[in-house]
Amino acid sequence: MDPNQFNQEQPMMEMNSSPVPDGKPYFMGDHALIKFSGGEGGFGPETYWLVDKSNHTIRPFESEMALDAAFGEDLEEALKKVVIVSPPMVDDTGNINDGVLTDFTLLTPEYVIKEDGTSKPLEFSPHELRSRYGKPINESLEQLATEAVDGFLDLLKANEGKTNIPAAAIGKLKSDNQLMAFYISALAYGDYTLGDIYSDLHNRLNNK
Repeated sequence: MDPNQFNQEQPMMEMNSSPVPDGKPYFMGDHALIKFSGGEGGFGPETYWLVDKSNHTIRPFESEMALDAAFGEDLEEALKKVVIVSPPMVDDTGNINDGVLTDFTLLTPEYVIKEDGTSKPLEFSPHELRSRYGKPINESLEQLATEAVDGFLDLLKANEGKTNIPAAAIGKLKSDNQLMAFYISALAYGDYTLGDIYSDLHNRLNNK
C-alpha cells in the first residue's frame, strides 16, 4: 500500500470501533495503522495514522474517505489490525524519543493523507538523514563534506550566468537545513559527487 500513489474510489466501510489494545504497531509489509489513546498536540483518538517503517515516519489521515482511498480493498483487513498507542513525547522536530514508536517522526499536517489517497511526498526523513547510509559517524569526513558543499554552492552563486541557477535560489537552498544535511551526508558517506549535487539542484529548481 502506497499512500502517495493510490487514488481509488471505493465504497466506505464501517470503521472498526474496537481496535487492538495498547501495544506495538502491527505491520503489514512496511505499514501499520494506529490510533492514539488521547492527549495533547492533535493526538486525538478520532484520527487514524499511518506508520511507515521504510522511512520511520507517521502520517495522519485526513478523514475516513482518505483511509478508504489509500487502502482500497485491503481496508477491512487493515482496520482489524489497528493498534491503540499511548501519545508519545515528541521533540521540536517531530522526533519520538520514547515508547514503541521511538526513532519515528510524527509528520506535520502538511503531509496528511488526503481524501483521494495522495499525500505530499517526503524527499528524505529525519531517520534517513541520521542513518548516514549505514556507516559509522566520521566527524572529520563530515567537516570536509560541509566545507566542500558550502564552497561549491558559493561558487555556483558567484557564477549564476554560467550555471543557469539564480544566486537567489542558491541562497534559499543554503538556508534549507534538511537539504544541506542530505547533501553533506550523501557526499561524506554515500556515492554523491559535487556533480551529482549540481544535477540535483538543477532538477529541483526546474521541476518547481
